Amino acid sequence: PPTSRSPAAGAPRGSSVARCSRAQPTHLWDAFTGAPRASYVGRDHLDEVAPAYALCFSPSGQRLFCAGERVVNVFATARPAAGGASRPTAAT
Repeated sequence: PPTSRSPAAGAPRGSSVARCSRAQPTHLWDAFTGAPRASYVGRDHLDEVAPAYALCFSPSGQRLFCAGERVVNVFATARPAAGGASRPTAAT
């Protein structure tokens, strides 16, 4: 499980919590049991692994936004294995 210093965000309906750290993918946990639900691996503009430093859910809870260095990765929470859209935040 992540450390207490890891950034976290709660899903709008309160059933899950996402946590990220600089050394691992972002993980989605069940808020009631603590069981892992999914993992999300972000990529940067060079298709390299981009760890997230901050994250948040969309108001509907259907998307998870993971901000890394010079990139924001957007994932569909219902389809974690599908990958996400990578959006650069600076000129590449």
